[in-house]
Amino acid sequence: MSEKEVSRRGYLKYAGAGIAAVAVAGVGYYAGRMGPTGPTATETTATTEATTGLPMTAPNRRYKIVFSNGEMADPWRYVFVQDMENWSKKYREIGAGIDFIWTNALSDSAKQLADCETLLAMMPDALILSPYESAPLDPVLDKCNEANVPLFCIDREISRKAGTGMYIQAIIMDWFYSGRARAKLLVDLLTEKNGEPKGNVVEIDGTLGSSPCVEYSVGIEDYLARMNNFKDVKILDSRPGDWDGAKAQPIIEDFLTRFPKGELDAIFSHGDIMSLPAVETAKRMGRDELLGYITGQDCYVPWLEKVSSGEGAFSVECPPYFGYAAFESVIQYLNGETLPTKKLIPQRCYTRWIPAQKAILDEHIAACKTQGLDYPNTEMDKYPELVVDVPEGKPDWWNYGDAVPSSNLVK
Repeated sequence: MSEKEVSRRGYLKYAGAGIAAVAVAGVGYYAGRMGPTGPTATETTATTEATTGLPMTAPNRRYKIVFSNGEMADPWRYVFVQDMENWSKKYREIGAGIDFIWTNALSDSAKQLADCETLLAMMPDALILSPYESAPLDPVLDKCNEANVPLFCIDREISRKAGTGMYIQAIIMDWFYSGRARAKLLVDLLTEKNGEPKGNVVEIDGTLGSSPCVEYSVGIEDYLARMNNFKDVKILDSRPGDWDGAKAQPIIEDFLTRFPKGELDAIFSHGDIMSLPAVETAKRMGRDELLGYITGQDCYVPWLEKVSSGEGAFSVECPPYFGYAAFESVIQYLNGETLPTKKLIPQRCYTRWIPAQKAILDEHIAACKTQGLDYPNTEMDKYPELVVDVPEGKPDWWNYGDAVPSSNLVK
């Protein structure tokens, strides 16, 4: 197994034309299809039109590919899963085709582990896993090793790294980069506001046990404390919102009650779906001084509109379009190709205070609306103009399994 990684900036070249996004149906499609408890197993049988403009690897024989999804709690996940379904239909129509079966764990790691056991009992050719949490889903690798089934993780990872046993490849964002980018943009935002890199912020985090949350937290720590020692950027409190707007709202209300006007410079939110109620709560509680100083992550179009209007500060991309990347890797591997252990999805950063970036932001919002997309797709490009220049990858001082330090968090 090759230890070579496909870099974030080099991914588009590696993948051919990049990750294509297709227009997706709204949340109602999945809400109606799943019912109150969600599916146990769903098999895709519909056909779709042929894909144009993207190189697709045809299966040498008919492969059974199964997919375990960890949650369906927000719009990002609905788009993420539908993109997987859309691309499964496209690959069903080329070469020998594929069969595709997927399950949804409903934000329950124990259920997801059981789902994976059910999927592996179907004797698939490969298992694609998007783990709800890293450590509780790590035993899936042991089960894949026993069944001799290749494992591919998308979006999130298990505890052990790709290249171990039957764990073939992780197709993910560079979360260390994402954390550093968000930290740099926060420092830029506070410097714009206060004339120097200082200020008091509160943090709304994601799901603490997930690999994205762990790794971007390390990236934030690395940029604020290790690389630059921005000791005057103080995180007064940090609470997990689990990328859930309803859960985040009472946390925001508590923050704004505990820290009155004059004590808070920004809300450091790590999910656009949590940033949206932060804006509305700030307005309702008479905290207009925070408008324009609420951050985000994911590039959800309703939040990008808040950034464009000046009520939001920025958003760092976390694109939900994994279908093309995932099926290409799985089919290439099953056809006999050797793959790198990691494929990194590129990320753009949209801000409100840089005029050139603001123009691109407005252009991409308009394009999303025209195409009926909830998130910008790769074909909108503008990566060089929207990339934040910070280091990539894991810092040398931190090892997997170590606690995540928070030097800027006021104890």
